[in-house]
Amino acid sequence: MKIRTCLTILLVLLGLSTCPEQIFAESGTPISSEERLKISKDYLRTAIKLIKSGEIRQAIVELDASYRSAPSNEVLFLLARAYDKLPDQCHLALASWELLLRECKQDCPFLVKALARTKSAELECEGTLTLTSDPEGSEVFLDDQAIGHTPLVMKELVGGSKNLYLHK
Repeated sequence: MKIRTCLTILLVLLGLSTCPEQIFAESGTPISSEERLKISKDYLRTAIKLIKSGEIRQAIVELDASYRSAPSNEVLFLLARAYDKLPDQCHLALASWELLLRECKQDCPFLVKALARTKSAELECEGTLTLTSDPEGSEVFLDDQAIGHTPLVMKELVGGSKNLYLHK
């Protein structure tokens, strides 16, 4: 259940939402595990074609649908790699790699890759902020802690909500 929740959060952040279970649940038709696997493979084939043609965002929708139909580490791995191809989505890539890392067991063939990508994605998602003021010399506070005076370059910022203010 945790995996589906995390993927739903990832897709909501992108504004994407498709769920085969909901479609079938609304029709009232039960689905066998064989049918779920077939549906998952169909979505996966479509996703791979979309990735090859460079349509990454649409491929992510298909990969999510594939995963929801029949969860697997293989699809989760492809989803994380697809997010890696979107430079503006480094936090979603990081979340996908972290999810795969949590789901992989010791014999999982993606364990080493997930660990390596999680660490490198953490670095890639850090940002830099340059603060200047006129006149120079304003004291800079980040989350109510004084961190220096302008001009100031803040490196290795991790994403998230921060309170930043200047005081002269």
